[in-house]
Amino acid sequence: PWQRGSALFCIGVARQQAGDEAGALEAFRPAVAALAEAKARPPQGHIELAVARLWFADLLSKRGQHKEARKALEESVAELRPLAGAPGPRTTDRGWLGITYFALSDVCRHLKDTGAADRAAREAGQYAVAGFFGGGGPGGGPWRPGGPFGGGPFGKKDGPPGKGGKN
Repeated sequence: PWQRGSALFCIGVARQQAGDEAGALEAFRPAVAALAEAKARPPQGHIELAVARLWFADLLSKRGQHKEARKALEESVAELRPLAGAPGPRTTDRGWLGITYFALSDVCRHLKDTGAADRAAREAGQYAVAGFFGGGGPGGGPWRPGGPFGGGPFGKKDGPPGKGGKN
């Protein structure tokens, strides 16, 4: 299941970057399911699953499917939280947990659940790299539809940076 999930995730990313949102969802949904159900995972497999859930949730949210996006992000938080441990020095697990909390905060705002959005934003501030999401205030930062990351959490969609490192 792991290899299948990983391959489907890559297909989903390619489809989304090509503008095929329906095709991307068609790949992301079984990708997340396969990655989540895999018994044998590579050492950083939980991170790949968290990233797949972020892409999936971002696209769901962009399409107005905020409840399903919230569910995917809450599942990710539940899996990452024990691995990240208490807030403290930056680790990969803590960083991805912070990013996931920021995404969850945004989705909860779309659902008009300001209490949950505020709690997720506070948790995000505990775990994410300071300043990564525009100060981390509620509703702030680039992870949002139309944000500077192109509506997704993973950078511009039109390829690598231009010459001189500029986008």
